[in-house]
Amino acid sequence: KEASDLDDAFDKKVLPGFGAGLYARWDLPIVPFLGIQSGLDFYAGNGIKFGGEIAGKKLSLTRSYNTLDIPVLVTFRLPLGLVKTTLYAGPNFSFPVGKVKVSATGAGAEADGDAFDMDSTMVFGMQAGIDTSLGLGPLDLVLGLRYINDFTNTKMKISESVSEDFLTRRNLILSLGVEFGF
Repeated sequence: KEASDLDDAFDKKVLPGFGAGLYARWDLPIVPFLGIQSGLDFYAGNGIKFGGEIAGKKLSLTRSYNTLDIPVLVTFRLPLGLVKTTLYAGPNFSFPVGKVKVSATGAGAEADGDAFDMDSTMVFGMQAGIDTSLGLGPLDLVLGLRYINDFTNTKMKISESVSEDFLTRRNLILSLGVEFGF
């Protein structure tokens, strides 16, 4: 995760988040190992944490926000007995939800939970990843690794007439889930 508006002198740190979602996949009848998958994912804690010094005083700054994401993915599924591996990639449509939460401590900047309105209604990007599932009767246990890369910045309103680009999201997501077949 990175931001383009803060000085390179600050250390950028990973801000862990949480996500949950549902998806549906349709395997093509003519080529059963190819398919289309879409869903609705909620991600909390998208953001970044900075640490550094200003005039010899330590400063810590955190900015975070939540999103609803709708990926539209092409899937390539390799069934190997009880284990299935699925590769997928495609566009991602991300809708920021709520406000940007800002926390700052040190160097005379004290803010805890200040909130700014979003000035982005939709952020376009891509997702790609791999899932491995283990068949356990009527359901599968799924372990996945996914990468999200937004192509445009997320913007927050500083005032009615001023917006600021603050983040181009690049997330690496480790997931654990359950898949039901119909």
